[in-house]
Amino acid sequence: MSATIDRYIHKATLLGDKVDILLSEDTLSALLPEQSMVRIDNVKAHFQIFQTTLPDKLSVARRDYFAQGAMKWSSNEWMKVGLLLDDIEMTLSRLVEVGSKLVRGENVHDEKPEGIEANFIQVMGCMNMMYGLDLP
Repeated sequence: MSATIDRYIHKATLLGDKVDILLSEDTLSALLPEQSMVRIDNVKAHFQIFQTTLPDKLSVARRDYFAQGAMKWSSNEWMKVGLLLDDIEMTLSRLVEVGSKLVRGENVHDEKPEGIEANFIQVMGCMNMMYGLDLP
């Protein structure tokens, strides 16, 4: 279980790189035009909280998990962390791909603004669910 938890912590840290790309003003502006339902400042707040606090919170939860004889969090809770991180990674990767194309001026015919907004809503929802797991 230790290796799995360490992998989750590492993944959360690496996802910070994707968040950095998305927090670029050019990328956010390309992905979320002014008439978008999703506010850029709301996205920035969610992403910055995720980027700055989640790896540390997971590290503390890992320490507590082993210090308390694996009683604080069950293996099922850690599986939820892994599934949420996978979903977050997949959605962030998609947003980075589309955002990079838009910034370079490439045409993304099959991407609709509603789909991009839905991706942002989905990833922010997963981030909120991650916090709802009662991390220490």
